[in-house]
Amino acid sequence: MTIDEHGELWIDDQPVAADRLGEGLQAATADEPESKIVIKGDARLPFGEVRRTMLRIEEAGFHGVGLIAERIGTETHGG
Repeated sequence: MTIDEHGELWIDDQPVAADRLGEGLQAATADEPESKIVIKGDARLPFGEVRRTMLRIEEAGFHGVGLIAERIGTETHGG
């Protein structure tokens, strides 16, 4: 999942409202119930906003949330 520079939430390139995040993650991981969630976000986001998202993910039943922060001007390359 992604948090963009405006604090908007995305799952698999689809926008999702904060109050529907748990449902969206459960639907996206239905085939893999033990999935770990990784939050990819803009490094400029306030940590409080990221933490609220982490709590929503945990409340939806996912544990072990990971973080990836991207800085301005960096590119992500698949491996």
